[in-house]
Amino acid sequence: MPALTNRVVTLGGREFTVIDFERRTIAIDLYLHRVMRESRLDRVLPEQEEEVEAYIARIQSAVIDCGRAQELIAGHLVPDGGTEHDWTPAVAAETTRHIGSCNTAEDREIVVELCSRVVFGFFRQWLDQLERSQRSLAVSPLTSGGVIDG
Repeated sequence: MPALTNRVVTLGGREFTVIDFERRTIAIDLYLHRVMRESRLDRVLPEQEEEVEAYIARIQSAVIDCGRAQELIAGHLVPDGGTEHDWTPAVAAETTRHIGSCNTAEDREIVVELCSRVVFGFFRQWLDQLERSQRSLAVSPLTSGGVIDG
């Protein structure tokens, strides 16, 4: 997948800047969390012994099938020239409507590519949450020094 960070994409004749996922604002983060929870994407977890590639493919299908892919993509875009600080829920709502009206093969290809970005962001976020959970489990007031031995 080509890197989309800070890249300008054209959808339906309008240019958008793809937000750097690592620099997303809290407002963007909360928006993405809400849409993922409401669409139940937060429940798409790796199955025991599932290969990473299979998990990513399953998330990609879930993003497309949830009916809210446009909203998730809109959480990664601002009108061209903007930054993550220019993103607002109103900008996302307008971007969502615009994405839904796009109708060329090139638009569809870009939307699929942006869906992949959403999936990879979701996957990275899940890994970060897993790492934080494991660290918090390693700290316990019941153990000497607050860290589980072993």
